[in-house]
Amino acid sequence: MKVLSLAALFAILATAGFVIFLGAPNGQPALTKLERQIASSHPDIEHIQPDTLIQWQSTGRKLIVLDVREEDEFAVSHIENALRVSPEASLREVTALLGDQVENADILFYCSVGVRSSKLASLVADRLRADGARTIANLSGGVFRWHNEERPLMNHGQSTDLVHPYDGIWKRLVEREEKTAFEPEDSIVL
Repeated sequence: MKVLSLAALFAILATAGFVIFLGAPNGQPALTKLERQIASSHPDIEHIQPDTLIQWQSTGRKLIVLDVREEDEFAVSHIENALRVSPEASLREVTALLGDQVENADILFYCSVGVRSSKLASLVADRLRADGARTIANLSGGVFRWHNEERPLMNHGQSTDLVHPYDGIWKRLVEREEKTAFEPEDSIVL
């Protein structure tokens, strides 16, 4: 089991901040650079593109999608059928959540950009493989890339085009910033 070192996490976050603060490209170009850094920091798991997830969803594979964001982020929107798990979840908490669903399943983790989801996926990958999981993967670019590519997001069983921006800095990785919200659509007062 590989756990992302604090130094590696800091390097990823520092680079992302460096890219965002110094006026480098925002949106998908900056996110793509960050995706490569995250993947190289977590070689023990797969990093799949959104098209691969769409393919998995359409083929009837046994698929478990885990949203590794905070409750308020998940409340704004999430990928259909995703289960929310805390970014601070332990191995025991993840295995308890998944129970006996793991055998022969492809398990996909995602968060805003892939930092938190890759970290958690790496933490639990060996155990999930031992329990029979076929694939442990992170969604490259996370929900921000999914949103940038205008793929479907859900909120309370309904389609939404909003995504939680995490904060004002990370929001710059979302190409349609006007489609970000810190609260679910049904609680926004106009």
